[in-house]
Amino acid sequence: MYENYKVIALCISHISDTRHYEFISELYNHIRGTDYRLFIYQTCSDMHWDSKTSTGEQQIFDLMDYNIIDTVVIWDEAFYDKAIPQAICDKAHKNGVPVISIGASRKGCCNINFEYTSGFEKVVRHIVEEHGITDVFVLAGSEGNRYSDDRIEVCRKVLSEHGVVLSDDRIGYGDFWDVPTERVISGLITDNRLPRAVISINDVMAITACNVLQRNGYRIPEDVIVTGFDGLEEALCCTPSITTCGCDLGTISAYIVECTERAIAGEDICGEIEIPYMLMLEGSCGCNNENKIMNTGQLLKMHNSIFRLYRENEHLMYEMSSEAITCKNRQEFVKYLKNFKFEDTCIVVSTECFDDSLEPGKALPGGFGENMYEIYADGTKVRELPVLIKKKDIFADFDSIMQKDRPVIFVALTYMGMSIGYTGFFFEVNTKNYCMVMQFVTLINTTLSGYRNMRYLQYTARAMENMYKYDHLTGLYNRHAFYNELQKMMSEPFMEDVEYMVAVIDMDGLKYINDTYGHQEGDFAISVVAQAVKSIPVRDKILGRFGGDEMVVCLRVADASEKTGQLRADIRGYLDYVNRTSDKPYKISVSLGVVTHGVADFDFDSQLKLSDALMYTEKMNKKTTGR
Repeated sequence: MYENYKVIALCISHISDTRHYEFISELYNHIRGTDYRLFIYQTCSDMHWDSKTSTGEQQIFDLMDYNIIDTVVIWDEAFYDKAIPQAICDKAHKNGVPVISIGASRKGCCNINFEYTSGFEKVVRHIVEEHGITDVFVLAGSEGNRYSDDRIEVCRKVLSEHGVVLSDDRIGYGDFWDVPTERVISGLITDNRLPRAVISINDVMAITACNVLQRNGYRIPEDVIVTGFDGLEEALCCTPSITTCGCDLGTISAYIVECTERAIAGEDICGEIEIPYMLMLEGSCGCNNENKIMNTGQLLKMHNSIFRLYRENEHLMYEMSSEAITCKNRQEFVKYLKNFKFEDTCIVVSTECFDDSLEPGKALPGGFGENMYEIYADGTKVRELPVLIKKKDIFADFDSIMQKDRPVIFVALTYMGMSIGYTGFFFEVNTKNYCMVMQFVTLINTTLSGYRNMRYLQYTARAMENMYKYDHLTGLYNRHAFYNELQKMMSEPFMEDVEYMVAVIDMDGLKYINDTYGHQEGDFAISVVAQAVKSIPVRDKILGRFGGDEMVVCLRVADASEKTGQLRADIRGYLDYVNRTSDKPYKISVSLGVVTHGVADFDFDSQLKLSDALMYTEKMNKKTTGR
């Protein structure tokens, strides 16, 4: 439970699918206004193809918090890859949460199965026995499909009882959808082999069959009877409406709530429940020729509205993805998202999404990490974004969402097979909203991925620039970058009293340190000298490493000629401190040559040559005096 709410977690795909939407709508209406809440964990694809996208999508089931879920409901037929519902089932059992499996029997579950075979047999017997027709053509699904083959055998059995053999040439395969079905029916018309009745094993193919027949001048049911199976709303909106067979989704919803109540009470809910399919006699067989009043204008208006919204979202996707890549950081990206209105929606992403150094094509170390960023919130009390949240909290203001008494739809945000976050939708349950979920998710995925790609490209470009700009050991400019920065400095405006100071710093005794203590210690000594140079407290300065142990400084300061002594003191003071505190068996020292020159007629190379000569003079004096 979550607070005082009982939670049903539904695992499903394609919530815009008519059958799936009708089930969700029925289940929601059954629990609406009660202390139940419905969490829907959905994938946009049905897992038919083993793609990177589907791999990332199914990670949404890893978000399920079994500490607050009372029952898990799996709509099995929504997933072509049966390993996915089985994995959900196994994980729920491991966490002690009961599972209701709809459409497939699984060990240790409350299995709600549909009486497909007996239901389909009702349709076939109605045509053969009530109408006395044995001249039938079976419009099957895919060859080798279990459900399709079972229904073919039902036709064979019923016809054989009446002395008729269903030959193979009276079976056509429409693959459960419209294009192959159109080819099959068109072939029957072309070959002049139309039967008296076409028995389709699903409503989608039955609708297509009616369309092809009517387009070619055949009357239904006067010339050809057509039947379907599934009880889809679309079949009932045809002219004439199609005789079909459907199950009572209200009965399934009641069973789910009953089983959840029993599970909360500590009862074992394992067992088998059979849901019968009811024969729905309509005009396509001639048994119900009443002219049903259908507001086709309202239906057309709804579908036009969805299509218009779809086109608008396509334009929005282009606008968002093209503008998002200009955002320079997380705050800018989140601020940009606020320009768009996603009603009753929250977007949560992994913290790694905003780490520019992580290559987008590689797995994020966090995934659904313990800490996540909520970057968008509409319909809640959250005002300041982004906000860091715990994964277990789901959303920053989840209490407000729960109080709305609507289903919460969780969908994974993915990129190249990886989950990078999730989106929660909690809008009103209607066809238009649910049809837009997939497009909204695609829009957010595209926008977020575009932003991440651009940020990583810019990070890579900066890294490459730094690679060719900075010395890897000291972090100082290399010779080429030094001169580039010098040109910038010399072109900038300056105060009248400023002068240039050029210094050359060269380590004393580097060869001795390398030969005696190793090159690793020599590198340490060089890096210490570089830090000493960096510590010079002047804003306008350019620092470079020109050779192994030779470093160059160019400063622009007021009264430079009076500050050369301070420069020497700053560098040697830093080195003295390191020598006192580092416990190294050697002392780090340098020789310096420093010159100054006014801004007018300043020539860096000539000043560099002078300071270099002064440095060598100092170094030779040290060797002569031994100091």
